Amino acid sequence: LLKSAAFRGGADVRADERSFALQRLDGMSPAQTRSFVYPRLFGLHALPPGTATTANGAPFSFPPPLNLSAESIASEGVYLLDDSLSLLVWVGAAADPALCNSLFDADERGELSLKPDPGETESPLGKTRSIVRELRATRPPFLALDICREGDPQKQPVFFRHLVEDHANFAGGQFSYSEFMAHIQRHA
Repeated sequence: LLKSAAFRGGADVRADERSFALQRLDGMSPAQTRSFVYPRLFGLHALPPGTATTANGAPFSFPPPLNLSAESIASEGVYLLDDSLSLLVWVGAAADPALCNSLFDADERGELSLKPDPGETESPLGKTRSIVRELRATRPPFLALDICREGDPQKQPVFFRHLVEDHANFAGGQFSYSEFMAHIQRHA
């Protein structure tokens, strides 16, 4: 909770971002609050078969979430992070070009955007669009989708501050998740 944008110490969260997060946190359901405090991270580059489909009337199946640690992130991957306020896609510098071409369009400035829905669900784009559609359906306000390339000086720090299992460089954020739990058990 202390590592979220609403309560995080330090100067890496602007005052307007903190105010927005606090205001939105006040009206969140318990399920949304859970994703706000501990966001969900999905590896889009390695979606298992049967993921992100509703075939034969079966309920929607999200891919297995990854741990919120830098150890879960690789330059070869493409990841989707859901924090209940927005969706953020992180594209590694060494991500498969064929996968990137199937998922993203680039404008004249090189900014990426997710391609339109293909209408089928078995391709990587179809599965990704299904995941985004399902996440948006479970949240009252529309979740904006932003895409961050590895090394982006503005967007990458925002993505990595959601990795709450890692150490952070602000007062109160020096514990990793496992160290924090050990600290709580020692003092409880």
